[in-house]
Amino acid sequence: MSKKPFFYLLLGLIFLSFIFWTESAQAILGFGGRILHLTPCANGTLIAIGPPRSGLFMWMPGTLTFAWRQLRPGPWALGSYVPGGTCVCPYGQCEVGAIPALGTMKAIGTSF
Repeated sequence: MSKKPFFYLLLGLIFLSFIFWTESAQAILGFGGRILHLTPCANGTLIAIGPPRSGLFMWMPGTLTFAWRQLRPGPWALGSYVPGGTCVCPYGQCEVGAIPALGTMKAIGTSF
């Protein structure tokens, strides 16, 4: 095989890789309020956030945690989440096996 067709084939493959480039999309939403309660789970921690943007959110070990890292009741928190998530309770720790969450945190920052 000569070098010229191989070069054109390689150039065409590189060009096609840029045409068919796809980007994944997620619905990233925001939350914010005072941390009210924490529930330890087998797969992370379920955090209850109070008003103004309240709900139950899952904090996972891979969550980007900013500022003072105050994951305890009392400080104010602000961050983003993706919808969906479940707190899986260890055996015998809670009455129900799984607690549904409003979302899984992507990033969180807390006050001092």
